[in-house]
Amino acid sequence: MEQETESAGRGDAVRSVHRSTALAALGGALIGALSGLLGSGLGYVQGEKTQNATASARRADIRRTAYVEYAASCHAFETAIIRLAPMVGADCDQNERRREVREGFIPVVDRMNRAGMTVRLVGSHRSRTLFTDVEQGWRGVTYKVSDAYGKPVPDLKKFIIEITEDLKDLQRALNEFLDEVVGEVL
Repeated sequence: MEQETESAGRGDAVRSVHRSTALAALGGALIGALSGLLGSGLGYVQGEKTQNATASARRADIRRTAYVEYAASCHAFETAIIRLAPMVGADCDQNERRREVREGFIPVVDRMNRAGMTVRLVGSHRSRTLFTDVEQGWRGVTYKVSDAYGKPVPDLKKFIIEITEDLKDLQRALNEFLDEVVGEVL
């Protein structure tokens, strides 16, 4: 009987060892699964943060390019107006005036329109609001010069002073626009 008890005790001990081993293996598998799940979750969150940062950087690059193109277009516009304004009503050579309009003024206005459309498409709500002030400024100058083109201007000197003041207002609006949007492109 003692032998049976000893044999039963060993069987219980072996079962206990097997049970402990199985529980340890199951616990290890559970810990591994939880670690993998946690690692996947952290990887997902980190990947999403990286993707958001990349998207923000790309958006800033696109806006920076659009804003720089628009500012460059404004400066080219100012140059074209400064060259054209004295020819508007003056008794200058008709061919020279037409060439200046065809080769300088019209391409610059076209470039301003394209650059402005890009700013509207890629800009933030705030930049589009500020952009409107700049756009109204250069369009006002364009209309003023176009209206006077080929007509006698009673006081050309006064006309040029008005255009110069309008260009200064345009430059102020452009600088305000650029100062405000700098945070969008950095």
